[in-house]
Amino acid sequence: ITSFDSGDGKSVTSANLALVTAESGLRTLLIDGDIRKGNLHEFFGLPNVMGLSDILAGRDDLGVLLSRSLLDSKYDNLTLLTAGRASINPAVLLSKPRLGELIELLKGKFDAIVMDSVPSIGGPDSAFLAEHSDGVVIVVHGQRGTRRSLRHTLQTLRQGTNRTVNIYGIVFNRIALQLTSTYNQPYYRRNLAINPEKLDQEMLNAGKRTAFPGRNSNVMIDPSGIRLYSFAAASVQLGVTKETMQEWVRTGFIKSEKRNHRDWISETEISQMLEHLPRHEIVTNNPQVVLPTKNSTGKLSSGKLRDLLGNQRDALLASARDVNPTDDADS
Repeated sequence: ITSFDSGDGKSVTSANLALVTAESGLRTLLIDGDIRKGNLHEFFGLPNVMGLSDILAGRDDLGVLLSRSLLDSKYDNLTLLTAGRASINPAVLLSKPRLGELIELLKGKFDAIVMDSVPSIGGPDSAFLAEHSDGVVIVVHGQRGTRRSLRHTLQTLRQGTNRTVNIYGIVFNRIALQLTSTYNQPYYRRNLAINPEKLDQEMLNAGKRTAFPGRNSNVMIDPSGIRLYSFAAASVQLGVTKETMQEWVRTGFIKSEKRNHRDWISETEISQMLEHLPRHEIVTNNPQVVLPTKNSTGKLSSGKLRDLLGNQRDALLASARDVNPTDDADS
């Protein structure tokens, strides 16, 4: 599913199409292929910690990474693969052969796959996804779409090696909500609650403080040595908006605690929330690969959640590669 510009409604269309397909009884996977500014996870109230971009950027077994990335959408028969947070150039990631290998693996696990793509104004990403799809649906904003914008989208789709892209059709979208959506802003200018580089620096400096943190601080260390994050910092760690984080706290999806007249979210609470997310395991054909297991401690090894996932993954893969010589002898 693609469109010309942000705010045209492609993500809403993708989500609705996936939901209808799942309701028909088909095992459906919804992929957020907009790895520049994807926000499908927000629609389903889920975090974006590890997803498509991380899988494409990695070198580990696809089955292992998918078992850590595929999330239960909370709707029957519908699984979500978020955009991920890898910082490598999206066009470079999507042009790798690994994308084709991933799609082929997923085709054997699901009855239908819906991919939400990048608007064509943002780059050639949609062409790479189109190469690995059976067909493309183009979403056109009914009030501002033009022939020129549609022609540009078609030209972008044909930039790939497969220049005969199958166009299923066009969806004319006139949803007024899209006109005022936060998505309808200059594209690829992600509005984070706090700059990630600033957050990294605060995490480094948090342990050096001898006094209480200031009003504008986003990280502090409690007496037991656990990091505490402000709502803004926690939202960046989990890849969601600050508003989503506040809603999660309000509904009890994640718990906050009061310190120095401010609300904070502990590193342990974030870790436990991630560990309890319902995931969709992929059975790998490689008998030497061991799928990840849950960490019962709930305590992070560093302030970065990607480090937690990376450390778990590396340990599992190291043990999987350590083949017992006696096994070889017996075989």
